[in-house]
Amino acid sequence: MKWKLPFRKSYVVFVVLASLISAGAYYYVKRNNKAKADAVAQALTKNRIKIPVSIQSRYPISVVSLNTIARGELIQLPGVVSYDTEKMSIVGIKVNGKVVQVLRKEGDSVRKGEPLLMMSSVELGAAEADYLKMLPRVETTRARLERVQLLYEKKILPARDFENAKLEFNTSLTELRAAKLVLLNYGLTEEDIKKIEKGTSLSTNFWIKSPISGSITERMAVPGQLVTPNDKLMIVADLSRLWILLSVYEKDVHSIQEGSIAYVKTGGSEEIKARVSYVGDVIDPVKRTAVVRLEVPNPGFKLKI
Repeated sequence: MKWKLPFRKSYVVFVVLASLISAGAYYYVKRNNKAKADAVAQALTKNRIKIPVSIQSRYPISVVSLNTIARGELIQLPGVVSYDTEKMSIVGIKVNGKVVQVLRKEGDSVRKGEPLLMMSSVELGAAEADYLKMLPRVETTRARLERVQLLYEKKILPARDFENAKLEFNTSLTELRAAKLVLLNYGLTEEDIKKIEKGTSLSTNFWIKSPISGSITERMAVPGQLVTPNDKLMIVADLSRLWILLSVYEKDVHSIQEGSIAYVKTGGSEEIKARVSYVGDVIDPVKRTAVVRLEVPNPGFKLKI
C-alpha cells in the first residue's frame, strides 16, 4: 500500500500546477485584451466625426450595413431546354393493333388515367377469349377436388385419386393466372378484367390512357394507323419543371458544383433561378466539354422546348 502515496502526491501537484498556469494565462489574456480594447477605443474617439444636431435636422442621415459576399467567376453559356425525364412519359401500345380514334392533340392538358386513344387489336381479343375459357375450367376442377377430397377422407377413394384431382386444379389455376397476366401486360386494369368476367366488356377495342398528368407535347398517332409495341404514339410531359443542358469547357467545369445557383435568361430580360443538378464526369474528346444539367422551374410555361 506504500506505493500509492507518491502517485497521489504527483497527481495533486499536477492539478495544482495546471490550475496556476491556467490562472496566470487568464490574467495575462484579460490584461492584454483590456489594453487592446483601450487602444481601439482611443482610435475610434480620435477618428470620430461629430455632426451637429442642426445639420442632422436639415440633412437626414441613413445608416446602412455592409455585407460580405463571395467573389466568383461569371460564366455565360448557351443552353438547350429539355424535358425532365422523371416527369415525362412516352405513350405506346403493348400489342400489335390499329388506331381507331385519337381524342387528344398537341398542346392539350391531360390528367393521369384520362383516355387518349382508342385502339383495336385482334391479339387482345384472342387473349380475352383464352381468359374466359379458363374460368369454367377452374371452377370445374375445384368442384371435382372438393368431391374427391371428401371421398378420400371417408376412405372410399385412394390417395392417388386425391393427388390427381389436386394437381388438375392447381394446373388450371396456374393457367388462369397466366392468362390474366397477359391481359395486364396488354394494359388492361383489374377493373377491366372484372368486367370481362361479368360479360359486360368483351371487345377487341380498348383505351390507351395517360400514364401521368401533364401536357401532350408530341402526337404521332393518326386514325387507321397500324402500330406495334415499338411505335411511339404520344409524349406526355409535366412542363412545370424542365432541364437545361449545357456544354461546359474543361477549364470551367471544375469550378461548377452540384447545388450551385444559376440564372437563366429567356428571350426577354427576365431571369429565372435554376439549380445545378448534375455535372458530367466525362470530357468530350473533340469539343473538350462536359455536360452540365440545370433544373429550372417553369411557372407559366415561359420556357419552351
